Amino acid sequence: MGLGYVGLPTAAVFASLGFRVTGIDINPNIIAQINSGKLETKELGLNEQVNNAHAKGFFNATEKPYEALSDADIIIVSVQTPLDKDGNANLSFLKGACEKFLSH
Repeated sequence: MGLGYVGLPTAAVFASLGFRVTGIDINPNIIAQINSGKLETKELGLNEQVNNAHAKGFFNATEKPYEALSDADIIIVSVQTPLDKDGNANLSFLKGACEKFLSH
């Protein structure tokens, strides 16, 4: 859950190793790119890794967590946790992500 700077490469590694991965994100653009097998990022090698895993049927993406959770053995939540001026983590994104998939 979360296909950003950490979540997308993490998901890509699992998918490239033959694990079936369903990435979950709120960005419809990244979901469309993954599901079309035409990911376009600036990160070296990531496009090929994701697109190859998708072509082999190991990687797809959705905006709907409940679609992915019914068959999940493992759930990895990778969302931003920005720090405030005092260095404390803002956990609202993590709480929101967990609440989103726990509510279904």
